[in-house]
Amino acid sequence: PIRRGGPLQEVASSGEKARVLLAIECAIPGYIRVATGADSKVSPVALLPPRPITVVYDEIDAHVGGRAAVALGHMLADQSTTNQIVAITHSPAVAASADAHIVVHKTLSGDKSLVEVDSKTDAGRRKELARMASGDIAAEEAERFAEALIQNGMERRRKEH
Repeated sequence: PIRRGGPLQEVASSGEKARVLLAIECAIPGYIRVATGADSKVSPVALLPPRPITVVYDEIDAHVGGRAAVALGHMLADQSTTNQIVAITHSPAVAASADAHIVVHKTLSGDKSLVEVDSKTDAGRRKELARMASGDIAAEEAERFAEALIQNGMERRRKEH
């Protein structure tokens, strides 16, 4: 049966909930800080700026692509000016807007899970974004696309600051 409405907590996917939270935070900066009670933990010295909080978005890019994914990456980058943002994403358009790119590989070995964490910069980052975009298909074209995504994110940050 199709549900036609109800409380967000009951009818939205985790990605949809994350996108709603991001939209509220972009429209009302500081919402997450207030909603989580982070302001109550701020130093009593009123002249000090509030300490940044860390917001983790998992699956925020689910079922999002094209212009919407690029816009989502820009919104996350905008939010990162006041908070630390961690976005777990499979979207090269979202990842390209980040200040840092970390790849996590999980493999199974017998009954154990092995996790490898690798920070990507420069050419390694471009290759990883290309892999995210196309797998092993059209590697050169995918790298040019990845470079365009990175440049778009950098240009937008320059305009904002």
